[in-house]
Amino acid sequence: MPKIKFYEGSYKDSDNLISQIFSDFPFDFKNKKVFIKPNLLSAHPPEKGVTTHPTIVKSICQYLLDKGAIIKVGDNPSLLSSDAFERIGNITQIKEVSFGFYTDISKNYKKIKTRIGELSISADILDCDILISVPKLKTHILTIFTIAIKNMFGIIVGNQKSQIHYQYPSPIDFSEALIDIYEIRKPDLTIVDGILAMEGNGPSQGNLRELNILVAGDNGYLLEWAIIGYLLDKNPLSIPYINIAKRKNLFNENDLVIEGNYNKVKDFKIPSQRIYYILNNILGKNLIKIIYHPFRYQRIKIDKNLCKLCLECVKICPNKALKLENKKIKYNKSLCISCFCCYEACPYSAIKI
Repeated sequence: MPKIKFYEGSYKDSDNLISQIFSDFPFDFKNKKVFIKPNLLSAHPPEKGVTTHPTIVKSICQYLLDKGAIIKVGDNPSLLSSDAFERIGNITQIKEVSFGFYTDISKNYKKIKTRIGELSISADILDCDILISVPKLKTHILTIFTIAIKNMFGIIVGNQKSQIHYQYPSPIDFSEALIDIYEIRKPDLTIVDGILAMEGNGPSQGNLRELNILVAGDNGYLLEWAIIGYLLDKNPLSIPYINIAKRKNLFNENDLVIEGNYNKVKDFKIPSQRIYYILNNILGKNLIKIIYHPFRYQRIKIDKNLCKLCLECVKICPNKALKLENKKIKYNKSLCISCFCCYEACPYSAIKI
């Protein structure tokens, strides 16, 4: 029976919390290849709340090493510059806390055929004995939340993530793609960092919210059902990828067993997708692709005072809607597909919604 458990505490309690989690979700780690997959969206320091907190990753690594595991830690972040791997590892402090096992997962990959085409998936992820996903509890401007399911988008290597955004630009289509990717290699355990969460227009520029909670579970769908429905007091079926997974019978909420203590949060702010869903219900999927995006074009703006011309937005844009011209970033609204990759990737928060 799938189990979800809440653990109240702070980052100062990290070692004890992680030890308790592995006591409640036991594995034989000795000589096992264990991959730890945090959320390393982009180059932001821990206090910004954009990436998984290094204290949690350090506690997990230390526990696993003490149990004789062979560990690797990594993610495929949004930044595409040649030094992105090292820069993100250093700024997020994840490299420092990985005991020398911080891994560039883009170097080795396997081609996997899926409904959405052939995907390049990290071989380190596919070949590990035990996969531990450690997402951050955040909102997301496109998918509403990024927790267990969205965190596994990072198993795709290189710039193929941007290509998927281009191929599936609407929230519903992209959410269906997320489910396909999640099903390739579901984590054996997911530990959600909700001690310092993000609400509002996440995943990189939302508002920080102290929830002082870790949530662990062996089923990502039910874990999100518990977090969204019980902790945050929202309707899980209003989240597109949860709704799709439910319709595909990928989980049964009646199997959910919740343990531990938590304080319900009744005012957690999430991005609005109201226009999209109203139009989608009236017009259906095909017409929505033509009509929907103009409603969002004006929402992407570049703050010239914050922009450092690092060109990460230009590199990651899947449809070349951004380019450098006369020492400024020029935004072509007619090419924009509203995937918000630039918004996610900008290390200086210069892309505004």
